[in-house]
Amino acid sequence: MWEWDDLLSWHNWNKLFWALFIVIGIILIAGAVAGVLSLVEILIAFMVIAIGAEKLGEEISDKKLQEEQGKINRDLIFISRWLENNNVFTRQMKDRHEQRFFKLDNKRADIEKKHELGYRELAKKILDVENRMNEVSRALLQEIKSMDRDRKSELRKLGDRITKLKSRVLRPPKKRK
Repeated sequence: MWEWDDLLSWHNWNKLFWALFIVIGIILIAGAVAGVLSLVEILIAFMVIAIGAEKLGEEISDKKLQEEQGKINRDLIFISRWLENNNVFTRQMKDRHEQRFFKLDNKRADIEKKHELGYRELAKKILDVENRMNEVSRALLQEIKSMDRDRKSELRKLGDRITKLKSRVLRPPKKRK
């Protein structure tokens, strides 16, 4: 039927107090009207009234305290929701920035790859040009050497002719008979 936890709870004791207060108050008022109360009973009546007034003040203050706690709870819930919304917004901003950084990093990597390929191709072309220049310079050197040999042989021939001419000029040729 009734459990001890229910009987010992604050709410039940509060109901019990007010029920006893009302019963004692009715008995004291009835005794005062009938004129059967003595001085001790009147003092007890004032004490009961004082206890009731104190209890009533306590309940009023408890209600005000509960109202204040309710306001504080509502404010805390509002602040909590506001913080949660800000947290969600901040996470979304963070995700957007991470996506942007990811895209920028990919673009940077693509640009670096393109530059690297361009540098490699340019290096190949430079090496090709350098190899061709080496071939041309070797061929030119061969040609110059060949021309030098030809010129030397021509110079020798020319020198031989000059010496022949000198020898003819200095010694006239013998006449033929």
